[in-house]
Amino acid sequence: MENTIVKTKICTGCSACLNICPKNAIKMELNNEGFFYPHINTNLCIHCGLCLKICPTEHLSYKNKKRPLCLAAGAKDNLRKESSSGAIFPLLSELILQNKGYICGAAFDERNKLNHIIIDNIQDLSKLKGSKYVQSDLGNCFCNIKDLLQQNKYVLFSGTPCQVAGLYSFLQKDYENLLTVDIICHGVPSPSSFEKYTSDLLKEKNEKITSINFRDKKEGWTSYYFTIQTNKNTYSSSNKQNPYICAFLKNLNLRQSCSQCPFSRFPRQGDITLGDFWLIEKVNPKLNDELGTSLVLLNSKKGEKYFNDIIPHLKFYQKVPIKYAIKENSSLVSPSLSHPKRKDFFARLQRTSFSKNVLYCQGLLYDCAILNFWFSSNYGALLTCYALQESIKDLGYIPKVINYVPPKITISNTISEYFSEKYLDMTHQCKDIYDLHQLTQRTDTFIVGSDQVWRHKYMQVFGKNIYQLNFVPLNAKKIAYAASFGLDYWEGGYEDTLLTKYYISRFDHISVREDDGVDICRNTFGQEATHVLDPVFLTTMDRWQRLLDNSNCHEQNYIASYVLDKSSDSIQTIDYVCEQLGNRRVVNMVNASRNKTNISVEDWLYYIKNCRFFITDSFHGLCFAIIFNKPFICLANKSRGYSRFRSLLEMLGLQNRCFDNFDDIKEYKDLFTDIDYKTINKILDKERQRCLKWLEDAINSPQRQYSTEQQRFMEIAEVIRCQNIELQKEQKILYNRILLKELKRKYIKYKIKTFFSFGKRHKRYKKQKEELKEQIRNLKKQLKNNN
Repeated sequence: MENTIVKTKICTGCSACLNICPKNAIKMELNNEGFFYPHINTNLCIHCGLCLKICPTEHLSYKNKKRPLCLAAGAKDNLRKESSSGAIFPLLSELILQNKGYICGAAFDERNKLNHIIIDNIQDLSKLKGSKYVQSDLGNCFCNIKDLLQQNKYVLFSGTPCQVAGLYSFLQKDYENLLTVDIICHGVPSPSSFEKYTSDLLKEKNEKITSINFRDKKEGWTSYYFTIQTNKNTYSSSNKQNPYICAFLKNLNLRQSCSQCPFSRFPRQGDITLGDFWLIEKVNPKLNDELGTSLVLLNSKKGEKYFNDIIPHLKFYQKVPIKYAIKENSSLVSPSLSHPKRKDFFARLQRTSFSKNVLYCQGLLYDCAILNFWFSSNYGALLTCYALQESIKDLGYIPKVINYVPPKITISNTISEYFSEKYLDMTHQCKDIYDLHQLTQRTDTFIVGSDQVWRHKYMQVFGKNIYQLNFVPLNAKKIAYAASFGLDYWEGGYEDTLLTKYYISRFDHISVREDDGVDICRNTFGQEATHVLDPVFLTTMDRWQRLLDNSNCHEQNYIASYVLDKSSDSIQTIDYVCEQLGNRRVVNMVNASRNKTNISVEDWLYYIKNCRFFITDSFHGLCFAIIFNKPFICLANKSRGYSRFRSLLEMLGLQNRCFDNFDDIKEYKDLFTDIDYKTINKILDKERQRCLKWLEDAINSPQRQYSTEQQRFMEIAEVIRCQNIELQKEQKILYNRILLKELKRKYIKYKIKTFFSFGKRHKRYKKQKEELKEQIRNLKKQLKNNN
């Protein structure tokens, strides 16, 4: 038997196709995200086409009023206490039941699965009351409803707009004895996501859910709680704190079709639309007594008739301009857009706890934080950072790049600012060691690397021992990936060596980019390290293609050079290559950290990938020449550290492509002979797998264990470290208080200037006043958080 799943993005899972199929060839089954989709048994299918003919999204229909009557209404107090909002649905249901009719709505079964059921007595009405933020299984409801309608029975059907549309499409006509109620739908969450949430919630053995209340009004209607009762416990949290409600309201766990819902508009699908009339107190304070107020839209004459019949049972109702309804219920006129992390949420759904998954997707938690030189307006630094980020993502983790910019360095209007905003997933801004320390509340794994993050002279500029993670507590995991000392020896003096030795000793796993780095770690710092590839070799080619696709370049048939330190040798080399290849078109790319450049990172990659020949003294220029399998010359740049060049070239058998001077280049006979990239790529593939395995094992590994003596020493050092961070916190608070006084003084000054000025000067003073006001607000917030 062959089963075919319908994968159309616009499928809402309404089950109309299942109900219409004359051969029962269609079943609704859960997809990998846990949503219902139709599966077609091709052995039973007779290709009648009825399923497509009655699909409501394939044949959109809007038959009701474009501008319905809008009301705010509420039933009597005792009934509203048991309902989500104003208890209009129970009143309509009781009216139908009194006429020996039937109600079809969503109810949880004994397994906590949400299904549409049909009831015919008042005792079962409680099952259908209240909001349920899960997609329901409609089963064969439409067939059963049609049978009842043809027997002239009254039926009330309640559901989402797409479910109401599905019912009408299935019936192919309206019935006078059918009343439809659609809810103002924010979107439907996955049944599997709800199952995951509840399974995480239950703590005790043999614990079973006895009741579910998505809108518990124990603290009022607007500040509702999500309460689940079991045979052993009660779990209750406010709508602002509950992770499931947060996922729902942030659109993390909604069906894919919800983001392009064709029914989030007027005319509405049901005879009556029901929802919450949020902020109705702005229209009339008397209409919100915190017991619940319903937003009621009467979309048809039939809907008006039924509503008029329940008016005697209402405590209040009032006509309200529809603009107030739309203002706080945007789903009336537009669908809920998918959260940008929706795919990540479902990818992690079964691998992590529900609450952590939500925090991950909000950026409040992450698997690891990466610290490196992304800010330095250097192509290699940016691409190394990007490659490590993407490689960690490919391993199935959520990383963040630490948004640390050392003092006195600005990234405004640089390639770093542009690139980081477009491609890097950043933490909140960190200005000092205290800000960095706050990251430990978001993750317990820190990765430093790659690039020359452990070169002593850069430590003095970018933050002493910050790149040995001095802000991270002992119990957090610390990993160095492809860290580099830049040279084949350690430059630091006695005091710096002792301090660095301590912080490196706290690392759980250390890898370095050069084989010389292995020796430095062992001989200078007493730590074992593994030699690994630079991250740019780890990530897949499609990641680089993503950047290349964003290049605006189209040049062909040119020689490219990227020389950081211009010299007579480099000039002669470029001229020589052009002469030998008979090509005078040269693209000279400048060092972005020292020169103004209009060459973006994407264009820089393009020029390397598409050149005829490449000349460079840059380590990462060399790396990308190899990645893109280009013919190249590498000029030895020993002032910037030759160790990294030698280590990579020896690994790949490319030592003969690196030259000290122009005379050596002229004497090399095989300069323009094809490089054996087939062999080189095999070496790289093997090394790539080894290095990725090292990185994955490091992230997955248990925390490092210390001996009793080591633990005692570490604890003493930790006390000193924490005291240092606390001292910097106090200094920061004191500085901010002084700054706040100064800003307030300036604000008063510009407030007075604004009052006594006119024209352009008035506008300028007003703008400065507003900027100061915003700075004061932010500073007060910081002081409040620090205290």
